[in-house]
Amino acid sequence: MSGVGAALLQQVRRWIERFLEPGNSLLGIADCARWIRDFFARDLGTIADKALFLDWYHLRVRCAEAANRAWRACLFTFIRFRAVTHVDVSWPGDHYQSANDPSSGCTSRGVSQLPS
Repeated sequence: MSGVGAALLQQVRRWIERFLEPGNSLLGIADCARWIRDFFARDLGTIADKALFLDWYHLRVRCAEAANRAWRACLFTFIRFRAVTHVDVSWPGDHYQSANDPSSGCTSRGVSQLPS
């Protein structure tokens, strides 16, 4: 973090400590960038009752990324199984919906989007 950014965060910390009354809690809503998590944990460490939540937009993005990683790992395992065993088996769900059907939310590239 730059010197200016660090100075600004120190000023924010002083404002929070000044205006947060004893017995009250602090709630942070953020995109969970590493510097925000570090600031919340380290610089606001003296505040006992605090919580940092991931906002809904970034939560959805993180879930889509995790689902995509899981989908790719599952597909890789399936392809490897077929290559090693030479068993002709179909991908689960082939009988119900095409893997490239846009309405399924899955494409050959992974999970395209989570349902709204």
